[in-house]
Amino acid sequence: SGGYQHHLIPFPFSSLVSFLLPSHRKTPTTNPDKPLFGWQWLARALTEASLFLVWILSDGFTGLLICLTDKYYLTTIKSCLILDFRSKYLNGEKTNMNSRNPYVNFVLCLMVLFFCATMAKAGKLTIDFDQPNGKPKTVPVGGGLDWRPLQGKWTVKNKKYHQQDIAFTSTANCTTYHRSYIGNENWTDYTLEATVRIEEGGPLAPIVGIFFRVNGDNPGKKGEMECNYYYFRLDQRAAEGPCLIKSPNKILQITKGKPCKLKTDYVLKVEAKGSSIKCYIDDKLEFDVNDKSFPKGAIGVGTFNAGASFENLTVEGPEIPQAVDVEDKLTQIWANIKVQAW
Repeated sequence: SGGYQHHLIPFPFSSLVSFLLPSHRKTPTTNPDKPLFGWQWLARALTEASLFLVWILSDGFTGLLICLTDKYYLTTIKSCLILDFRSKYLNGEKTNMNSRNPYVNFVLCLMVLFFCATMAKAGKLTIDFDQPNGKPKTVPVGGGLDWRPLQGKWTVKNKKYHQQDIAFTSTANCTTYHRSYIGNENWTDYTLEATVRIEEGGPLAPIVGIFFRVNGDNPGKKGEMECNYYYFRLDQRAAEGPCLIKSPNKILQITKGKPCKLKTDYVLKVEAKGSSIKCYIDDKLEFDVNDKSFPKGAIGVGTFNAGASFENLTVEGPEIPQAVDVEDKLTQIWANIKVQAW
């Protein structure tokens, strides 16, 4: 698969936390034997908890990179993990927290938590096929994601993913559609979107669309009726139209008399959450159905009796891995600055 985007914005947490954490200040200004007030203890605890959140809510690479570049992060995370707040704070261990208005510290800590929360938003993976012609490249995320073609002739051409085989063998079993999948079969709730286009229509029923919640689909090994997927498709036939399919080829909902056009781009989007499935064409809601047949699965694209192209494919959801673009050096540069500073 071609390109992908990093949607986790690198943020210099160390600078903000260095300002907040009393351990970064050199001159004590308070009596270390005096216990902290409630607000002061809460502010300090929130500060340290926010650092822990940075670690656990980031993707693995970014989280470790942030944490390992600041020795105070490591100390703080260790403190959070062993849950020694009572002994460390309530018993009045050495601290400079009293040197600043506790209300100010509390507000600043809430700001840190806010930035941490923004990092926990759903992952979004974008595949744009921005690569040389040929086999789609591996997406370097989650151990590497590869496209898995089932039937058809698949290739990347002019920065689009093409299926060029118009022939078909069946209309009623798991070999009906030429298709290619990518992703994890344990993904549950997500939003899938792609730009699709019929480049060449066959004589019977030119169809193009996107697959979702694909699980265990391999008719060559499991049999022609053993496949699990949903398929949101467009149809070029005049009497037909958009349709939501449940494997192998059962219609869940269809709009008759609404054909798609040849050599025209359409943006298809599916929102799958629990049993709720919403399908959109160019941001307009087409179907809103409920079906519990397939609760999880990967994503894909496919055709029937048509040559087609696909681009701008995105998938977003809480289980989608946060991709860190190795070409985006901002996080790494910040880490190097921190290491040199210490």
